[in-house]
Amino acid sequence: AKKEVPLVFDNTFPVVKIISKSPSIRRGGSGAIVFSVKDEHIDSENITIEINKKTTFKAIKFYKDNYYTSLIAWDVRDKNFKAIIKAKDRAGNIKELSINIRKRFQNYKKSKITLKKKFLNGKISNLHSMLNAKTDNNQSIKLSKVEKFININETQRNKDAGLVSKYTKEVKEEKIDDFSLTYFRPIRRYATVGSFGIFREFYYAGLKVSTSYHLGLDMASIRHDRIKSDNKSEVVFSDENGIYGNSVIFYHKLGLYTLYGHCSDVFVSAGDNVKKGDIFAETGSSGLAMGDHLHFSVIIQGVFVRPNEWISQNWINENISEVLSNARYMIDKNSQ
Repeated sequence: AKKEVPLVFDNTFPVVKIISKSPSIRRGGSGAIVFSVKDEHIDSENITIEINKKTTFKAIKFYKDNYYTSLIAWDVRDKNFKAIIKAKDRAGNIKELSINIRKRFQNYKKSKITLKKKFLNGKISNLHSMLNAKTDNNQSIKLSKVEKFININETQRNKDAGLVSKYTKEVKEEKIDDFSLTYFRPIRRYATVGSFGIFREFYYAGLKVSTSYHLGLDMASIRHDRIKSDNKSEVVFSDENGIYGNSVIFYHKLGLYTLYGHCSDVFVSAGDNVKKGDIFAETGSSGLAMGDHLHFSVIIQGVFVRPNEWISQNWINENISEVLSNARYMIDKNSQ
């Protein structure tokens, strides 16, 4: 018996070139990049961006053949930032190209918070009982009020963040030609009562008992204020989620998501599509919230980023929209 099998011998590495990118990226912040990958034996799922050798961002096809784009993020918990484009062809040849982007180190405040008995015996005790209603109640009763707080602030927080990550890691489209976005202002008039990136240290009886990062922007207005959609988007999650309380997560394309937490009433369900200006929820104090307010988070492929950037139209134009429009101009120019 004889069988002939055609084989392709490929020892050529993919050719990677950056076309356009954000002028800078801030610790905790976001950016965009467009680049080309030329290799006849490569699949798009093997073209990624690796940040600090631990977080991988999927790149998707952009505008014309052999071009790709992605939003990228600098995790606020990382002191350094190193981004690498990785392209691996079917023969296993790997090309890595560093993204040389201006890094702007952002300092974030530390907040020392003394836990009060009223808070521990009230909000924490009630929230702990509600979230652990399906577990062994006897075990729950044995926990001290401080242990219940640690459970909420650490174990429950990690669990809830895992659920958020589950719904926000995917890039749903295979290709994109443009990405236009209006700045986010879910509450029209508000006071900031909690900033993004604050490292909170919690003390009880003079001892530090727990810590956490605040990964959103807390907006306070009037009680049960209406929350409006700023962009056409898809609801991917609408339910109760631990410390975030009644929450809604929207998808805005290109791996960009927004989260709205502590809501009182929610008027949308997963799978709904909302238009700009639609009222989809009202502020509240569900979850780990002492007063009526909105917890607003922006997330890129599972990584929480600075909402302050996305509430500025100028920042969006300079760092996202113009990156893609400049790339289209360069691609058309190179095609002539």
